[in-house]
Amino acid sequence: MKALTICQPWATLIAIGVKTIETRSWSSSYRGPIAIHAAKRFSDDFRSLPVAYQIIKALRDHDRRPADCPTGAIIAVADLVGVEVISQDNYPGPPEREFGDFRAGRFAWTLRHIVELTVPLPCRGFHRLWNIPGEVADELRNRLEIDQRHP
Repeated sequence: MKALTICQPWATLIAIGVKTIETRSWSSSYRGPIAIHAAKRFSDDFRSLPVAYQIIKALRDHDRRPADCPTGAIIAVADLVGVEVISQDNYPGPPEREFGDFRAGRFAWTLRHIVELTVPLPCRGFHRLWNIPGEVADELRNRLEIDQRHP
């Protein structure tokens, strides 16, 4: 399975279903299941961003705080259903637009069927899209099966 490493708190916003579009400066032809990996480092600048209030509010609406956001772990899985260049035609409304860099020429990665893991799976992340190591992928499949049987 492929994975994408995303800084916190944006990774948790995806895991809880508030953020369904991840923006990147690069495209990918890959479509299919993707693990959402929370980077080991928490974003240094999110509290200084003009949207920090919206981020904290979205987390609180789901009984979370920035301090609760796990790092260095796979925290969700989703289906990557599309990657398209950002333009005025596909510019999202609030709150989605506050949670990404939607400047023209960047790419919107659309995620669907997001499932948050009950317990984060520690794992080292990498830049760009990367393949989950075999033993971690096996554990991820086991956790997803358990989570689906015991919601």
